[in-house]
Amino acid sequence: MSLLHQETTGRGHTPAEKETPGHLDLLRDLAVSHMVELSEICSLALNHLKVSEAFLNVLIHQDVKNLLKDLCET
Repeated sequence: MSLLHQETTGRGHTPAEKETPGHLDLLRDLAVSHMVELSEICSLALNHLKVSEAFLNVLIHQDVKNLLKDLCET
């Protein structure tokens, strides 16, 4: 069982079991913190590494897609 699954479901319970009241709040917090980190990475890439915005958009799309896939699988 992944650490993310244990954190988001409260003591490692399966999603089919009763969820804690803060379950959705925790998922939202994880998503927000991930987006803040992603924002900082994007800023660095655009301003200092001179990565093209189009290329960065492809990377962001893939990163968010993978995050959502991971959240759904746990």
